[in-house]
Amino acid sequence: MTMFHSLWLRLVLALGLAIAGVWVLHVAVTAKAAGATGVADGRGNLGPGRVGARQLAVVTPSPLAALGFPLRPVLGTVLLASRLEAIPLDVAPVLQVTIAGTVVVRRAPPPPPSPQGVVATNSAGIGAALLLPRDLLGAGTPAARGAALEVLGAWLTDRPLSRERLRDVDLGLAPAELAMLLSWVP
Repeated sequence: MTMFHSLWLRLVLALGLAIAGVWVLHVAVTAKAAGATGVADGRGNLGPGRVGARQLAVVTPSPLAALGFPLRPVLGTVLLASRLEAIPLDVAPVLQVTIAGTVVVRRAPPPPPSPQGVVATNSAGIGAALLLPRDLLGAGTPAARGAALEVLGAWLTDRPLSRERLRDVDLGLAPAELAMLLSWVP
């Protein structure tokens, strides 16, 4: 009979150790997941009424981060075009927004003439140019529209934006489309 009791005792002890091991693994995995997702505490609580909820933070990198230099505010007019050939040669910087939403440098910006880092204009009062996909507002991707708005927001710092700050070269934007584009700039 002593052997029977010791077998049951060993089985119960093994079951208890297994349960404790699973619990320790659960706590370790939960703590690691909480650190990776920005959860407030180790139990997964995000706040009152949201016990156990998990939230994954989706962070989209800025398309401007790949440029390698910060965009400075522009004093003059910003030209909008679809082709580099439509932009006068003395206009810089010239950036292009691709349909995928990436921003590419076509002409590098000149060194800043002032300590404030404002981009100077050429003799015609043009400070920069942005090359856009032809039908950005209609059939353009959200990534391309977002990249264009981010560039315009960095260049044009005064709010509300006026139509005089943008000039359509060859995109064929209607005045209503230009007003809509200006209203979207954050």
